[in-house]
Amino acid sequence: MFRTCWLLLVACSCVASAFAQTTATAAAPTSAPARPQFTAVRVPDGEMKIDGRFDDWAMDSQTLNRCRTAPDTAKLWSLPDESRGKYMGNGDCSVVLFFAHDSTNLYIMAFVHDQFLTNTAGENNPHEGDDFELFIDANGPDHRFADKVNENVRQFILVPANVNLKWPEPYIWTSNKQADKPKVASRLLPFGYAIEIAIPKASFQNWKEHPELDAIGFDGMITDADAPGVDIHHPAMKGALYFGTAERHVGNPKHLGLLKLEREPVTLAAIKPTSMPTAQETLDLLAAKTHDSAVMLVAMRVLDMIDDAKAADVAAAAIGHESIQVQKAGLQILAQRPKLDAPVEKIVDAVKTLAAKDDMGSRAAAQYGLIALAERKKMPVADLKDACLKTNDPSLVLTYAYCCGINGDKAATPILADLLKNNKNSRVQMMAALAMGLLQDKAAIEPLTQAKNDPNGDVQRQAKDSLKKLGAP
Repeated sequence: MFRTCWLLLVACSCVASAFAQTTATAAAPTSAPARPQFTAVRVPDGEMKIDGRFDDWAMDSQTLNRCRTAPDTAKLWSLPDESRGKYMGNGDCSVVLFFAHDSTNLYIMAFVHDQFLTNTAGENNPHEGDDFELFIDANGPDHRFADKVNENVRQFILVPANVNLKWPEPYIWTSNKQADKPKVASRLLPFGYAIEIAIPKASFQNWKEHPELDAIGFDGMITDADAPGVDIHHPAMKGALYFGTAERHVGNPKHLGLLKLEREPVTLAAIKPTSMPTAQETLDLLAAKTHDSAVMLVAMRVLDMIDDAKAADVAAAAIGHESIQVQKAGLQILAQRPKLDAPVEKIVDAVKTLAAKDDMGSRAAAQYGLIALAERKKMPVADLKDACLKTNDPSLVLTYAYCCGINGDKAATPILADLLKNNKNSRVQMMAALAMGLLQDKAAIEPLTQAKNDPNGDVQRQAKDSLKKLGAP
């Protein structure tokens, strides 16, 4: 157990320290090529288990540093939409990646730091919400980095399990539907999620024919949503973080980075598997006054308990914990498991307290609380109105408006109508219109009809779309 805990702490330490670092190319000499560089170490066949855990990446620190990269968020944060909230730096959205390969697969392990996870999209638009995307060019050096795609260039869109309530397992979209899908496992963590991926080399024709390839084109990106709801304006994103180059790689691998594939196998340490603590052990840990690193481990265990029969009890205990991280873990469990019993009054009180705090973690925890209530049709819209709408955080306002729609209480209609008419944030206006369409209250027809004359074309379009959903002419 000690060894596993130590590995988790090492992983957390790697993540924390790497958030302050840049990619290898950012620190390279000026004579180095501009194309971003990544390194995948060669591991022995059959050693990597795709389970979303860091245990089997048991390498010495020098090897881990060689296969690790942490994108420079100052340079690679792209497509910002501050109407959904401002980007607040590494603590808001950042990632640390580790790369390895053997004779059959490319392995990627990523720790994503994202304060609030949400994806309400469908199978046709999984990218319209929080996701994890990869771009790979497995052509040989003579055809790599062309202006157009071929059978050896592929995009992957991955949504971690339970980030979208429709997908209890990791959702996998690939640009080549006929090719073998990657194997994916994910874990929700207090600061975001861990995701582990195995991509079959043989699923690319050239890689299948040339297994000796020592490099491929590579890049990736994270979409950061920070509020639920897919409005008519385009993806529900606050922005995107690229791994190597902030370029549009879809349909054009020209600007991908170079992922080098080492040939000499590294040595992996043997790790003995251990069982997770019981619900009662987790409750005991939650009740203990612990230092920060131990609280982090406790919160990880809380989220690992998500399928346990006692998960509702664990989550309820977490809501009252002194650590915001652990509170958020409990509220996140209840938000992403709406069939679990939930202490409604306790959640309402927590949302009020957390919404009043001016920090990302508290606001994100309040958002999870709103979703936990609304998914159970138990959100007191009037009682929470002031707590949620007096904040300057667009993501919390957007979440409140969206939850008014899925909550089903028509008392929310005048609140949403006021947001639609008077709020100065066009994205909030669109969310209010969207929520009125979800709420299915005929009283919303009049304010939506008036919004058809709004000076913002996107607000007009969203109002018209909701009017159609209400059956209005």
